[in-house]
Amino acid sequence: MNDRRWLVVRFFVGVLVVVVGAEIGARVVESVGPPALRWYDVVTQLKVEQMTELERAEVVFAGTSMVWQGLDPEAFTEMDGRIAYNAALAGGVPEVMERWLTDEVAPRLHPKLVVWGLSSLDFSSTYGSANRERYDDALETRQGVLASFERRAAAVSALVRYRGVLRSFEHLFEGDEFEEAAALLSVGGARRDFSIDVSDLRGEIVASRLYDYSLDLADIAAIHRTVRILEERGITVVLLQMPTPERYTALHPAGHEDLLRTYATIDAIADTLELSLIDLSDGYSADDFVDFTHLNEASVRDLTGRLAAALRSTDGVIGDDVRDEPADSAVPLASLVTTANRALEVNDVLYYYLAGTPPGTASELWFGVSHYGHSRDLSVAAAEERSFDVIFLGSSMMLNAADPAIFTDLDGRSSFNAAIAAAGPEVQEAWISGEFFDMAHPDVVIYGVAPRHVRPMESGEGCMADTKRWHDAAVLRDRAFDPILGLNDLVTPELFFGLPPSAEPSITSPLHANYRSAFDQLGGRTRYPRLTPEEMTQRLEVTDVWQSEFVICDQRLERIGNVVKLLVAEGVTVIVVAMPIPDFRADLFPGGRGQVAEVLDRMERETLSVGAAGFIDLSDLVDDQHFRDITHVDLEGSTQFTRKLVEEIHLRGL
Repeated sequence: MNDRRWLVVRFFVGVLVVVVGAEIGARVVESVGPPALRWYDVVTQLKVEQMTELERAEVVFAGTSMVWQGLDPEAFTEMDGRIAYNAALAGGVPEVMERWLTDEVAPRLHPKLVVWGLSSLDFSSTYGSANRERYDDALETRQGVLASFERRAAAVSALVRYRGVLRSFEHLFEGDEFEEAAALLSVGGARRDFSIDVSDLRGEIVASRLYDYSLDLADIAAIHRTVRILEERGITVVLLQMPTPERYTALHPAGHEDLLRTYATIDAIADTLELSLIDLSDGYSADDFVDFTHLNEASVRDLTGRLAAALRSTDGVIGDDVRDEPADSAVPLASLVTTANRALEVNDVLYYYLAGTPPGTASELWFGVSHYGHSRDLSVAAAEERSFDVIFLGSSMMLNAADPAIFTDLDGRSSFNAAIAAAGPEVQEAWISGEFFDMAHPDVVIYGVAPRHVRPMESGEGCMADTKRWHDAAVLRDRAFDPILGLNDLVTPELFFGLPPSAEPSITSPLHANYRSAFDQLGGRTRYPRLTPEEMTQRLEVTDVWQSEFVICDQRLERIGNVVKLLVAEGVTVIVVAMPIPDFRADLFPGGRGQVAEVLDRMERETLSVGAAGFIDLSDLVDDQHFRDITHVDLEGSTQFTRKLVEEIHLRGL
């Protein structure tokens, strides 16, 4: 053998000796040192071992450490009878739970039911992604060819398996975190650490996870994907709203408002996915928690008992029902309607904070709060075969002024106030030519007008008001329902509000809550908030700018005539009413009340010429002190207006 070959042999023998020596050394160290971390964290690794040994659990708890500590699987089994396992993880937000539940938990335990506990922490945009990255980077959950090769090598080599520990040799002399974690872990996977920590430092840690709180769409999407995968495997999922103390709520940037957003999101997810939702967020005080998020021992058992009772109170026991026969592939029309209706309700629930608008003030599907609410109330009345003889139309001036209950009491005819805030003649024309007659078939319409409805708007469309918001909302509603409308002789409101239309949505959106807090079932206003003197002055200054050189926009005046013509063409008697204007507002016109009278005279001639049955001028009826702002009457002003209106209608024989 020549020298070169001998050198090569010696080199490889030397490498082999080093590798074998290192492998032997690694095995010796592994036998006396802490285990190598191969999973997301120490607890995850221990839980994999527990689940592998357990092999079967009918019920699985999932979520973050709130669930990990909050639900006791042994106590649940004692109360419910079914074997349970707590698979929740520290930082187990939906993005982490997605892979954990579908790749590891379900294949090992084959559960029938997963109870997924959720809180605002699950949706925080500043918390979840780093946890998912750590989960994806662990040896046992890393994906790709190299990761697969490394796992196979680790299965046979302690050197590969233990290299992370050997890199940080000082770790060998620290406390065994596996031993510490195992001491706090129950046989059913729950954490039993009830040491109290309400320190400022702990609060700062939790606050950092809620910093600049906003709902993370990635977590919402992860829940949807996970639920669909589990359901395809025959696993039922139930969502659970977890309790939290006030000191946790206070750490959110918007406090309780952030929690309300979270609860609305959980409601919407449950409704969209047709999941049962158990709300156990109430019933606990700060004393029931050991820190900012975790329950104490007594409250853990209480929460577990409440969950078991809630599951029993459903039809049968959730998760026990197994479908023996496949569902009919043909989807009934009613199911399509319900699905579409739920989708719109979810949109209304989520829109206000996803779009950054104040709660309950806007929706991309409706022109505004009053348009949504009146449409719903009219549709419900039609479904219940309740008709209205008289309907009030117009802008917010009529919305505030006409009291349908007083009108019906004095006149005898049933009435409804369907006026829409911020809706000039352009919007009124669009509504009457659109879905209005799907909801109502009145004998009489009382249409409120004012000089402001014919002033130039300077919107880029000549002097016309911009109707883009109305048009965009109508297009979205049409696109949502056109395919279903073609299947049957349904009218659109049934699809908006259910089949038959329901007075209360299945998910109460801020939009609905705002409407119902201010209007009764007849569209009558129930609240008349006043502006402060300072706010009144500011409004008048803005109004003075456009009223100081008042001219009539002929195109807008024509639109008012078009509204009358559309109604008359349907056989409706139209009474046009000039709405009350306070003296301090009339004085802003260059010609004062005289100019107001001139404008109203033009409006009277226009509306009577196209078929209005009468024109009633109540523009100077209400004294200034009975206006709650510069445009709208207060409660007393509304009463005066409605009574005088009935009187004038009777005098004219209308």
